[in-house]
Amino acid sequence: MNPARLEWQIRCEFNAYCKRTLRNELIDACRVAVLFFNMTEVEIAEAMKSAIRKHYSISWDILAST
Repeated sequence: MNPARLEWQIRCEFNAYCKRTLRNELIDACRVAVLFFNMTEVEIAEAMKSAIRKHYSISWDILAST
């Protein structure tokens, strides 16, 4: 196979991967925005506290097991 053709193919596959990843991130962000739009300020604050607690407990579990 021609090296220039292989390089072009790799570049196209990488671009497709990046576009797919960005699309998925946008979809996730829209889902979160819709969830937060329908919540009160108190519910948002509670959700954020819960997420922070969950994040740090998982991080702590990972550190404790090593």
